[in-house]
Amino acid sequence: MIDDILSELFPEPEPKNKKPSRAVATTTWCDSVFNIYKIYDADKIDSFINSSSVFILAAKNKKDYWLPIYVGQYSDRSILLKESFTKRKSLGISHIHIVNVEYKSQRSVLCERVVNVFTPKLNLQKDEIMLPDKNESSELKDIKLKLELLYNHESHYLELIKNYKEEIKFANTLQEDLRRERSQFFTQTLKEVIQTMKSAEVDASISAKWVEDLVANYTKSIDLSGDLARTHVIEILSMINSEAKKGASDAKLDNITASMRQPEKPSGAK
Repeated sequence: MIDDILSELFPEPEPKNKKPSRAVATTTWCDSVFNIYKIYDADKIDSFINSSSVFILAAKNKKDYWLPIYVGQYSDRSILLKESFTKRKSLGISHIHIVNVEYKSQRSVLCERVVNVFTPKLNLQKDEIMLPDKNESSELKDIKLKLELLYNHESHYLELIKNYKEEIKFANTLQEDLRRERSQFFTQTLKEVIQTMKSAEVDASISAKWVEDLVANYTKSIDLSGDLARTHVIEILSMINSEAKKGASDAKLDNITASMRQPEKPSGAK
């Protein structure tokens, strides 16, 4: 208590004309890792971000957990200008958390998730100004949750395809090689074998029997290779489907948790 009073009466001086500092650490908001930057009055805070950034203006609560005061993206950068940032001290904002996200749709989803889960104070005030009627129907909320779930599932599935790209490419090449080898055997190799035996004047009955055995043994060998290739493909598809289902299940639980979260009791990130 005394320390709090003394810090109010004799605040630690902040450096003037300080350039944007380097990231001092990282923290996680809604499964996304943000870089943490210390900010000062003299900082041109809007220079921290670019067109692919999602940022969070954050303060520490009494338990030393991060408390988001505002979450936004590049189109919301006006709040970072000095004129719009005069209340920083009264709100306790001391740091800005930044993550770069490639796609606009993913940035919007991340911002919405942070708002739904942690209810940043300035975002709520902005919503009150821009959307006076906040009585959103349960049907609309349900549609939004389903759309977010669908988006997360498709995004996760595409990421899995990207991660298993080499395995898929190898399986496809293996099957192509087997089809090419089978075709080459019957259209070229077998003809050359028969022609060679004719040139060597091998008895016709012996030649026919030998060719019959050759075809039978080759067919068994190539069929076995084909079965192994199919098994490999099935294993890859099974792994992808298993991870896709797990991702869909996690996304569904995340949506349910977000929808049930009480807005007046946000929990911060450490």
